[in-house]
Amino acid sequence: VCSFSRYVRLLGTNNTMNKVFHVVSFKCLYATSPLPRCEAGIIVPRHNVASVASSAAVVEGVARVRNALIDGKVTKYDWDSGYTCHQLGNGAIVVQLAQPYVVESCSLLLWDCDDRYYSYYIEASTDNKTWTVVADKRSQQCKSWQRLTFPPIEVVLFRIAG
Repeated sequence: VCSFSRYVRLLGTNNTMNKVFHVVSFKCLYATSPLPRCEAGIIVPRHNVASVASSAAVVEGVARVRNALIDGKVTKYDWDSGYTCHQLGNGAIVVQLAQPYVVESCSLLLWDCDDRYYSYYIEASTDNKTWTVVADKRSQQCKSWQRLTFPPIEVVLFRIAG
């Protein structure tokens, strides 16, 4: 059972520069659709939550447009735009969801505008400190669409590394 609140209180506790707590954006939404399924109080989504529309964000990785990886555009990409990358052996691509969710699958589109293949792994975390591997394709040659399933896991961050 999920618990839902009538009021939300946002309380700032620290600012390293001065004594003002700055908020740039805050959203509260109301939906008339059926309440989502929950596991241990965490929502199990019925839709893609790794999207700009669901308030996710790409917080690590290189792209000409910050959230190109999660903007939903999968047909128009080229060398100039529409993808996110990282240097092999250094860094990763990290997607932060808007809140904790219990998920059991993900999909990603690897660059497929030429004949190259990729090897990669994906990790999940709730705190950006402890990571759990949910997909390991390091010993495989992969290209184009990847549809991955794994045991249900609570996640806030996904880290993709090649």
